[in-house]
Amino acid sequence: MSPGRGKAKGKKKQSKKKKHHVRGGILKVELCNCAANPDWLELSKKNGDQVQWKSADGGGYDITFVISPFAGSQFRVDPNGSTTSGKITVPYPIPPQGIDFKYNIDGDSGCHQDPVIHIGP
Repeated sequence: MSPGRGKAKGKKKQSKKKKHHVRGGILKVELCNCAANPDWLELSKKNGDQVQWKSADGGGYDITFVISPFAGSQFRVDPNGSTTSGKITVPYPIPPQGIDFKYNIDGDSGCHQDPVIHIGP
């Protein structure tokens, strides 16, 4: 064989790109005077997003879904505490435009609010 026909020395073998697992984010909702901030939240089922409700005013709150996108339909936020929803467990495919889920916030002071969580694909 003549020189130059063999394997070139010094060339590195290119490695395949690794697929990165997209981890779900935790989107925070502050509860103050029975109002949710933000009161409209967009989550992605594909990314495994979760919601964390936090009592910002020191009050306790009950969160209830009639139809829940999560494993549970009731969550309790203790005074000065927080709770996390867990991953989205909607058992059917989410349409491209997404689905809105209304939930109720009932405060220990007797207040009531109905914010929305929008679940996208």
